[in-house]
Amino acid sequence: MNKKLFISLLLLLASNAIFSQRNIYEYYKSFVVQIGIVKDNKFIEDGTGLVTYMKLDSVEVHCIITAGHVIDDFVNSNQKGFYVRPSWADSLKTSEYLGTFIPLKVNGLTMFFKPEDHSVDLGCILYAIDTSDHVARSYYAKNKAKEFPLNGIQNPLLGQKVVVFGYPLHVENQFAKYNYSVCTVKPGIVGWVPNSDLNSEIDNYILIESNATHGNSGGPVFTDPDLDNQAQQLVGIVHGGYDDDTMLPLKIGNKIMGDTVSKKPYYVVTKSGVTTIVKAKLVRSFISEIEGKIQIIGYRKLFNW
Repeated sequence: MNKKLFISLLLLLASNAIFSQRNIYEYYKSFVVQIGIVKDNKFIEDGTGLVTYMKLDSVEVHCIITAGHVIDDFVNSNQKGFYVRPSWADSLKTSEYLGTFIPLKVNGLTMFFKPEDHSVDLGCILYAIDTSDHVARSYYAKNKAKEFPLNGIQNPLLGQKVVVFGYPLHVENQFAKYNYSVCTVKPGIVGWVPNSDLNSEIDNYILIESNATHGNSGGPVFTDPDLDNQAQQLVGIVHGGYDDDTMLPLKIGNKIMGDTVSKKPYYVVTKSGVTTIVKAKLVRSFISEIEGKIQIIGYRKLFNW
């Protein structure tokens, strides 16, 4: 084979592989939402969620899986509800679009659920687009809604590469001045998987070497799509973590970015640490638990898709 042709083919294959991998990261991101409240007409983040679905009397109903303690934050602070901003809204300023408001109760029906096993830090939010949310309705009229299929679940292996999606607060704080939210992706490695003989609360969790922080709670952890295996699999939901802070000047290439007037550099907080996640298989069993208990007739009146 001609040497130039061979090199061209290699470059073409490499570029296609990179493009394909980027598409998968975007695919993962399309399921991610930011959860928070609005105060003084400003969006204040509290956590992250994964959009999926459940079946009620053969009807698919959108829902958001998050960490149970994220929902507790709203309940314990006597909020009437919370706001959800899908990742597609990252391109919109928060001042332009605050998100979809989800009330905690509608006509006496609870819009959220938690597992019967209180040691499992999961929560589920029924996700209905409010009729007054013209931005979301316009988007979904043009784009197919994204819900992660719960058949895409994997029991992780020790040492397996994973990726964590979410809205970490230390990043949000950097972009808040510009009225933007940013969904980030962080690499990680499965550092510990419980022995199946433990038979205790700790058996519900997995430890990964990744720096998930406040704001990442409730966010999804997926298998890392490499060039050999690009299956889309959910590994777990972020429960909590431990991290260390390091302040570094913000650089683009070799240029240090800073304020043009004061000449002071912008600083970013880098994180390192470990994260605990709830096993993905518990997400599926949690959804089944809700499907078996929910008042089908009452809730159907709330969803008119």
